[in-house]
Amino acid sequence: MGNDGSKYLSGTNREVEQKLERWKSTWGVQDTQYKNFINVMKNLKMRDGKISKKNFKKTFVQVGFEPISAEHLFNAMDKDGSGIIDEDELLEFYGITYGGTISEQLRISFQLFDHNRNGTLDKQEVRRGFREMISLGTRMMNHVSGETTVYYSDEQVKNLEEKVDAIFAKADKNGDGLLTLAEYIVAYEEAPELCALLKQF
Repeated sequence: MGNDGSKYLSGTNREVEQKLERWKSTWGVQDTQYKNFINVMKNLKMRDGKISKKNFKKTFVQVGFEPISAEHLFNAMDKDGSGIIDEDELLEFYGITYGGTISEQLRISFQLFDHNRNGTLDKQEVRRGFREMISLGTRMMNHVSGETTVYYSDEQVKNLEEKVDAIFAKADKNGDGLLTLAEYIVAYEEAPELCALLKQF
């Protein structure tokens, strides 16, 4: 594996190597995923196991994220709300992304939808999250192709509205208009095809 991570994580070369070996083993990270992770740390200008919000947002905007989407992603990864993503937060996020369970991946997507970080989701947050997903997909394709296209059509917006209504009808067990993480996970388990979008982040 080498000591590539020593440029970005805290500790001696040997400590970093052991840390990354444990991470790979815990999450079943493949070699190609590991190389991608090293590139992530490099592009985010990680130093001593820390990533600033400024560098994070700048990097993700460059690859197609809207600023608000980059902010939501940063907030989801910054679990302690410190304004800095540390190495433990980054390793956990990418570990779950690469090899986590469905429930763990759903927890991440829940956090990404939960823009006000109050522990529940309303329809507006889920609609906004889905729109960000469509916008991001289009922006990234435009970034590669150099084309300019509409982020989402009227038909896509209508489909999103119907999809969100169907998800809430299935998941909102107590009818309060909000989804808890438990309801969110159960909805996916009971109707994975309907709720497939919930784990696309």
